[in-house]
Amino acid sequence: MNHLTRRPFGINLPLLLLRDSSALKLVERSGVRFVTTSAGNPQQYTRQLQEMGLVVYHAVGTLELAAKAVAAGVDGLVVEGHEGAGFKNPEPVSTLVLLQAIRDHFELPMIAAGGIADGRGMAASMTLGAEGVQMGTRFVS
Repeated sequence: MNHLTRRPFGINLPLLLLRDSSALKLVERSGVRFVTTSAGNPQQYTRQLQEMGLVVYHAVGTLELAAKAVAAGVDGLVVEGHEGAGFKNPEPVSTLVLLQAIRDHFELPMIAAGGIADGRGMAASMTLGAEGVQMGTRFVS
């Protein structure tokens, strides 16, 4: 059980950086209930994480990666355009354009990420099909 907070929290697992599945046991013991995976094959640990009772979203930067994540059985997607700070699509596509393209193909819950800094960006993302937004730099600054 987490001793730092009783409030819900989640973590990101960058799959390319995991050497083995031992991190999953730590996640399970920590009290985390929501995990985003990124930077790797979503098929690697999605089922294992879900069997531990976690909700799993995978960060995607292309329509092709979204299809791969959906095929892996993720619960939702973090749609991250080139404005975001994470692993990138080699072709710069803005978050709002990417969100629309992926929403046209898939009905999973989506979180928009990259370049969203205020309520206007959040409203635009939700108008285009996101259920929520992820803001990192905004809170760091």
